[in-house]
Amino acid sequence: MKWFNLSLLLVVITLGVVLMVEPLVLNSLVEEDAHIPEPLPNSLATVQTLAELPAAPVPRPDRLVEAAPVASPPVAVEQVMDKGGEATTEKIEEVSFTEQPLESAPTEAAPQVEPVEAPVPEPVIACYRFGPLQNFDQVAAVGAQILEQELSAEWSEVELPYTEERFWVVLEEANSIEAAREWVSKLDEKGFNDHYLPRAEEEPNLISLGIFKADDRAQRHHRALTQAGFPVTIRAKPTELSRRWITFDMIADEGSTPTAVLSVPGAPDATLESCQQQSVP
Repeated sequence: MKWFNLSLLLVVITLGVVLMVEPLVLNSLVEEDAHIPEPLPNSLATVQTLAELPAAPVPRPDRLVEAAPVASPPVAVEQVMDKGGEATTEKIEEVSFTEQPLESAPTEAAPQVEPVEAPVPEPVIACYRFGPLQNFDQVAAVGAQILEQELSAEWSEVELPYTEERFWVVLEEANSIEAAREWVSKLDEKGFNDHYLPRAEEEPNLISLGIFKADDRAQRHHRALTQAGFPVTIRAKPTELSRRWITFDMIADEGSTPTAVLSVPGAPDATLESCQQQSVP
């Protein structure tokens, strides 16, 4: 029992020593391994931001081609074993590259375009007519002139209707056919024999005293009848008539009516005109 107590006491003492010595040993090891940082050199004491750095130089406009750096390829290295068995390196080949300017791609020349000749315009064939003419003798005379002057190889005659204004002197006082006949007897007594009874359905008792092409002639006749005591008036009377024309085709002179010497006695108003541009009056 005595030896047991001594052994237990030794174990307790040993544990106590271990608990006291272990922290001291660990602290000494930590202090030996600690690294004290060295101060930065004076050249790195000042740090500049990107905004404080000087601006990069702007390239001049006349230097449009810049030099492009060409990376140097890695130098080939080969390991060689020396006589002592140690590995050494030898430089097999070293190639240096210089900066070369970039070359622009050659521009291709524009293809040559041959000028295209403008087509010659074809002559314009237009229709023309000459007139008005009074009778077939005038038509034949003008047709002969067209062939002689070589204006056209052929021509044709056309009769075109037209409306012309007339001035009509009338007496419209009669209320019956008997009253109209009495007025006719009075006209004959005064010497106005140019009269007739149209017997139109709208005005069966109207007396016609002449139709005139010119207004002044109608006015003179009206004054004479009025002075003789007849109550007459003047009416406008459209009249449907027709006239003869000659038509033919020929080459137009720059889009205008060609000048041609065509004339015929007895038709002073006859003119040459385009069929498409003018209408017959």
